[in-house]
Parts: sequence; C-alpha cells; structure tokens
Amino acid sequence: MKKEVKMFSSFEEAEEADFQYYKNMTYVQRLELLTQILEMWNKSDGTIERSIRIYPITESE
Repeated sequence: MKKEVKMFSSFEEAEEADFQYYKNMTYVQRLELLTQILEMWNKSDGTIERSIRIYPITESE
C-alpha cells in the first residue's frame, strides 16, 4: 500500500478526503485492509479467525 501525507486546512476537509478515499476503494480492497488491521492485533485466542470468517448467504428454504 502506498503511503501519502496530506495537509488539510480543516477537520471537515480531512474527513471528506478520508470518506472519498475509502469510497473509491473496491470492496475487495476494503476487506483486505480490514484483514490487515485484524492481523496486526495478533490475538492468540482465535478472535481474528472468527472475525474474518465469511459465511455464504443462502436463500430461505
């Protein structure tokens, strides 16, 4: 991931830039970012594995 430093004149401007940054990511990029953040916690109790487990969505029978 490319790291950048940007300066803003207000908190509102910074918040809008953050919003646009994440809005422009694909859902796969956002999931990868979430996975990286969860892996940084490095918990040994299995919390990360349970957190990133994805269950298939099925139709009601």
